[in-house]
Amino acid sequence: PALAFNARDWILITDCENLTGEPVFNQSLAVALDVGISQSNYVNVYSRDRIRATLQRMRKSAASPVDLALASDIAQRDNVRAVLTCSISKVGNSYALAARVVDPTTQRIALAESASAPNRDAVLPALDDLASRIRGRLGESMATMSDSHRPLPQATTSSLEALKMFAQSRQLDGKDEVAGQQLLRQAIELDPDFAMAHAALGYRLFLSAESDS
Repeated sequence: PALAFNARDWILITDCENLTGEPVFNQSLAVALDVGISQSNYVNVYSRDRIRATLQRMRKSAASPVDLALASDIAQRDNVRAVLTCSISKVGNSYALAARVVDPTTQRIALAESASAPNRDAVLPALDDLASRIRGRLGESMATMSDSHRPLPQATTSSLEALKMFAQSRQLDGKDEVAGQQLLRQAIELDPDFAMAHAALGYRLFLSAESDS
């Protein structure tokens, strides 16, 4: 069934279901998919900060896994038009990625896309292709996507380990600043060109300096 998705409507991205048994995918893919969709000038992505704020209003832990059921509750509370779920599984040495856009009110699947990667190094490029196809099927024009698109390995990092550390550091926001900064430093050691990690570390150091002054 079609979803009446319009320009600047909101979409909420769930945690990515990791069926591979490889911990490197636990948080990294949700961050990458968030970046891939957020590049759009057509789709608004409901941020993790806003998700945490809504969880607090719902009297739930900010660390609660954001699966389809919880994402749908949040979406209905905050008038978010659609929920985007993703999963990764492994067959032999290959990986299979799947994504669905779901209407949070009816739970009907509005669209589904899939992609495959022959090895771990090809997972982020495959996810990048998946994100682009989702943007197009939601209604974004090819011209707009071409203007705003940066491949995920460039927009984030080509290192899944670094991306996982970045995701883990975000979960420590407002909790353990020392551990959060250390994770970001480790991510930067793995990929010195990881601009998102540099920016996040700089912001954390700024906040720490402000609180000490």
